[in-house]
Amino acid sequence: MMRLLFILNAFLIVQARAQTQFTVENKGDEIIITSTGTPELQPVKEDKLSTILSTISTWTVADLSTYFVASMDNDEKFTILEHLRQTAPKSAQDIRSLLNLYSRFPEARAQAEDSLLRLSPKAQEFGPSFIGLIQDEDPFFQMFGLSGAYRLRFEPALSPIRKLAETKFAHPRPALDLLPGEYNTWQSQYAALRILALWEGKAALPLILKKTKEAPQTAAIVAAFFWEEAFDQIVGWAQSSKPEDAERALAAWGAETPIEVLRKTWPRLKALVLDKSRKPELRHRAAVKLGACSGPEEVEALLQEREARRKDERTRTLLDAALFASRSPRVVPILEEYAKASPSALARAGALLQLREMLDPARYAELLRWAADSDPDMENRANARHELERLGRKD
Repeated sequence: MMRLLFILNAFLIVQARAQTQFTVENKGDEIIITSTGTPELQPVKEDKLSTILSTISTWTVADLSTYFVASMDNDEKFTILEHLRQTAPKSAQDIRSLLNLYSRFPEARAQAEDSLLRLSPKAQEFGPSFIGLIQDEDPFFQMFGLSGAYRLRFEPALSPIRKLAETKFAHPRPALDLLPGEYNTWQSQYAALRILALWEGKAALPLILKKTKEAPQTAAIVAAFFWEEAFDQIVGWAQSSKPEDAERALAAWGAETPIEVLRKTWPRLKALVLDKSRKPELRHRAAVKLGACSGPEEVEALLQEREARRKDERTRTLLDAALFASRSPRVVPILEEYAKASPSALARAGALLQLREMLDPARYAELLRWAADSDPDMENRANARHELERLGRKD
């Protein structure tokens, strides 16, 4: 009997895995188990994701939020979030659903905010709710309320926004050693300053400049929104020897300032690059910004300046940095020269990397073969060989 149980167990395991059919025939002292084969597989039903996609365009924000929270499938969640960011909230239930996602699910926060920013500016009835959120103690409620109030340009919200922006920063920066609540509070105050910059324009600049003394990273807001107006201050931070000014400079020069705004200061940026009395780091930062805002005419001017500076190696190198940042096709010959002849292994590797997006595949492969065989640096040679292998697999 025990042997029979083992046999039956074995058959049951196989049946569970392969769904093989069998018959059991009892002949007194003998039991015969016979397999009748595996049944033909039935067509797989339409998967759940396809079902979702067939109707998802009709779902409200609340529907999308409910399904996201309930779903256990990552592909479903991704699809829902992509639709969410393109769907405008239209009801109080939609707003509540977005707030729930924003405050509870970090992976859905960006999409929830994108959806909120599609709210009709005419939906002024939600303004008081956003004020209530700004005045809440929860930093995520505050940031959600800030975005909503700004979207509506709900004027009564300006007073609580300014009050939040004027609150003294408890910590100078959002360091990793802060408690989560402290970190999020710092972020909500930063967001309030950013909203003021967007909403009030130059009227907000004095407050934001003042706040850079409490939290140096707020200098990024200065550079992003007031680059032209605060240019001398931004240069002053970079030229200063004070540690706190160095942190402000790092934030300001690293900010994403609109290209059209940078263009307005192109002559002043060029003057900084050429000014040997300025700190080398400041001149390099100015060179990168200078190149980023250079069009075809400006690139030609920089090439002429480079030609005139043949005996000034330091300035010529800075002009090269500006030209590389321009990503102009006119710079390809200089990049090729760097890729082969620069004394710096890092510069050779950087030039080759940039050329990957600027050369036709055949010419790029030719340079890679040279680097794989002839670059003086062992790591550069290995990287070039690896890149050649990648290109071969791609083909």
